[in-house]
Amino acid sequence: MGKRLRRYFRRYFISYRTKFMLTFLLLISVPLLIIGILTYSKYSSNVERNAENYTRQIVDQIRLNLDRYIKEIDRLTLTPLYDNEILEILEAHGGSYRGTVYLTSEEEQKMNLFISSMVFERHEIESILIFANDGALFSNFSVNVNDFWLKEREEDWMQRVVQEEGLTVLPPHRVSYYNTGEKQVVSIARIIRHPSTFRILGIIKADLTANGMERIFSPAIFENNSQLFLYDKYGARIYPIDGETPTEADGSEYLSASAVSEYTGIEILANIPLRDLKKEARDLTNFTALITVVSLVFAFILAVFLANRLVRPIRHLQSKMSLVQKGYFKEQAVVSSNDEIGQLTEGFNRMVREIDRLIREVYETKLREREAELSALQSQINPHFLYNTLESINMMAVQANN
Repeated sequence: MGKRLRRYFRRYFISYRTKFMLTFLLLISVPLLIIGILTYSKYSSNVERNAENYTRQIVDQIRLNLDRYIKEIDRLTLTPLYDNEILEILEAHGGSYRGTVYLTSEEEQKMNLFISSMVFERHEIESILIFANDGALFSNFSVNVNDFWLKEREEDWMQRVVQEEGLTVLPPHRVSYYNTGEKQVVSIARIIRHPSTFRILGIIKADLTANGMERIFSPAIFENNSQLFLYDKYGARIYPIDGETPTEADGSEYLSASAVSEYTGIEILANIPLRDLKKEARDLTNFTALITVVSLVFAFILAVFLANRLVRPIRHLQSKMSLVQKGYFKEQAVVSSNDEIGQLTEGFNRMVREIDRLIREVYETKLREREAELSALQSQINPHFLYNTLESINMMAVQANN
């Protein structure tokens, strides 16, 4: 490979200016590209790892908040056991189920005040209801809730509460005791047993609103496209009341974290889209790409400037060498730097001066030799010419008998 490159460079002329420009561009662009790729890779992995830890912390915080909240509701559901008047009213309606029952105004007033005190400043609770055995229904919203419940419509969730005995978290189910029609609610309920006889007197039930449940999870700050799901110990979805399940997502990849409450058995599942997690990494990549482009433009301008500055003395020296080749031995290059190029220029000037001196010496020597030859010839010619002249005079004198 190296030999082929050398043959290529020998075959094709590439100026030093071009070589300098390419060198500067490579020295700037290659490190920037390597840094950008490594930064994106490292940052993406760190973001994903930090987001996973953060999600687990949030899920665990939700579990703690949920346990704390359900424990508070659990204490509320036990308050009827400590109020004798409430127990007396429930005992009065502790007979067999009759459907439609008659409630006195005193009973309604006492039960309404008692239940209203339980839900004071609890906006996440739609209503708290007490279901008596004979079909009587008490609540804090006497205007919006019927004063009786229908066994055929409420029997399913009631049987589950009776079977579980203690506090029960009911997944979304439809109820018909509201005057506005059927509603789908999530509820927390328990049976009410007489503290002395342990006889079942009824069921106390707290219906939660969807907005109210979100307030429970308010400390959990997720991305806009994140998903939060709650499942009871039987796998039934508790939250969201209405919405898609994880298998109904848009097919995107998600980072998931889950936790199970030991107190209620509720499983908390949080999904965060990986594309949202890597958004910051993509932004960093785009920013790095922008910086790279700006740097390359700056590097190109700088490379042109530096290449011209570095090549200018060489071109100047090259032009002087061309003149010397044509016989102008008086030319001298200007020394503009104190580096290798400057030293090369000084050497060139000394060489030209020496050549000029040698040429002058050789030329003058040849001239002197020619003059010496002429002088020698002249010295040889002069006596011979004189003798010939005298001989001619002598012959003429002899002929004339002079």
